[in-house]
Amino acid sequence: MRAPKELENMQALFIKRVVKNIEDENLLHAIKIGHRLTPSKALGVYRDDYTARLTSALCDIYKSVWRVLGDEVFFQLAQDFLASFSSQTYDLGRYGKEFSLFLSDHSISKEFPFLPELAHFERNFLTIFHAKADLGLSSENFQTLENPFEIKFQLVETHYLYESQFKIYQIFDLRNIEDKQIQPFDFHGPEFGLLYKNKEGIRVKQLCASQYRLLESILSLGTLSNALDDLINRNIEITEKEITEFMQFIVSNQLFKISKIKN
Repeated sequence: MRAPKELENMQALFIKRVVKNIEDENLLHAIKIGHRLTPSKALGVYRDDYTARLTSALCDIYKSVWRVLGDEVFFQLAQDFLASFSSQTYDLGRYGKEFSLFLSDHSISKEFPFLPELAHFERNFLTIFHAKADLGLSSENFQTLENPFEIKFQLVETHYLYESQFKIYQIFDLRNIEDKQIQPFDFHGPEFGLLYKNKEGIRVKQLCASQYRLLESILSLGTLSNALDDLINRNIEITEKEITEFMQFIVSNQLFKISKIKN
């Protein structure tokens, strides 16, 4: 039986071979293998399987990025990512959390500047998709509130609020469209959106800029009253119709929870 330190060294060499394709003679001599494969070829099988599984995981999670770049470029990008970020969990669905950050520093984002944000959106989409819907106040409960303008609200857990200079959701939705049906479009924004999950499933709501700022203010200041005052102080115009439509959307989808009643 190998000593713990020696076993630890062998494990480190094995990981280096599988993840970074760096072979070490000490590791090769330590491997007992059958007659059909040499130690080097046996390790190559492990490496190929490891690479294929993690590449497949990235394809499943970042389908829109894959769709935008195509097979050849995306698979090479996956190889570059695998060389820098090994898997730290047995759950392949959790792999690739650093992909958005990786894209930010990669030269590919000079040609496709929206890629980091698209990857970040896809990651959040997957997280919310697999989460149980967190429902807030129903419309009936909302109607019983004495003064909703003075109540501190918070969004339900299953949400992702985003702002972008690109049409992220339209780019994301390309994953659901056949190649022959895709029409050229200007991918520049701006775009303000809320990704959420209700009883019917996962949804994306496009907000106008003033509604987005209103929601931001509610989340930071708590009450609708304070949020509206904040918009006035910042010279952000919002119409009564935009406020009404925003609140109808929030209430009908049960997206607000009571955080704290203002004293």
